[in-house]
Amino acid sequence: MPTHPAPSALALAIATLPLGACKTGGNAESRARDVFRMRQEEAEAARRSLAFVREGQRFEKIKNLPKALESYKQAVDAYPESPIAWNNLGRLYMMQGDNMEAAAAFQKASELSLADPVPVHNLGALWESMGWPDDAQRYYNEALQRNADYVPSLYRSVLLDVQRNKVTDLTQQRLKRALFLNKDPDRQQHLLRAQVRMRDGSVDMPADGARAQPSAGLDADSASH
Repeated sequence: MPTHPAPSALALAIATLPLGACKTGGNAESRARDVFRMRQEEAEAARRSLAFVREGQRFEKIKNLPKALESYKQAVDAYPESPIAWNNLGRLYMMQGDNMEAAAAFQKASELSLADPVPVHNLGALWESMGWPDDAQRYYNEALQRNADYVPSLYRSVLLDVQRNKVTDLTQQRLKRALFLNKDPDRQQHLLRAQVRMRDGSVDMPADGARAQPSAGLDADSASH
């Protein structure tokens, strides 16, 4: 979306009007300008929201979570259609134990970005952290329907099946895929432990260090929404 008026953008706005509107002359031009102005305002709101998201991420890096939470709230207020703002707001709520607020934020992010596995995965991580593995697995499955190669959901899905002794052929397939795609050394160790346990049941899964964590998804600097 252009950052300042351009003839091509105005032409596009006119093109979106019903054909009959062109017969009204001045009214069609006025409506086109209204559409163009609305698009400009939306673009500016999205830019402000992204700036607040980046600010929140900077606060997270220095462990100032209250400030990060406030920044993400401002991001949502600036542009309520931003899935990355809602997702990061949900993460901060989850970190602070505000689980219902977190669930609502993740759900909103999921609805705004229907192909993105991240907010759905985070719903799974939230339910798993609350002790509801069946609900968590349902969300991990949904995240993998959106992206079959999303490593965090592959990882958590495999570990949940192994921990609950519910290993299936699908678990085996996901484990192989996760081992191939994963680049995180700690996660790789947990997956290898899962592989051994699936083979002979001789290795316990770690009680700590493999807990479900919400994902930030794209960094704001590379976000396309």
